[in-house]
Amino acid sequence: MTTVGYGDLVPVTAGGKFIAAVASVCGIITLAFPISMIIERFTESTGGNEIRKKLKET
Repeated sequence: MTTVGYGDLVPVTAGGKFIAAVASVCGIITLAFPISMIIERFTESTGGNEIRKKLKET
């Protein structure tokens, strides 16, 4: 679920709603990709890979 503002301007037509939905999904994807990369690098630098390896062994 996402929000795109205060609600004072909303799309009324079906085309406008579709474009708003596509823009929202694109925004979520645009943020999710770099965040996942940052988290992956953080876990690598803090030793998270050793924990992951131990979990796979069990």
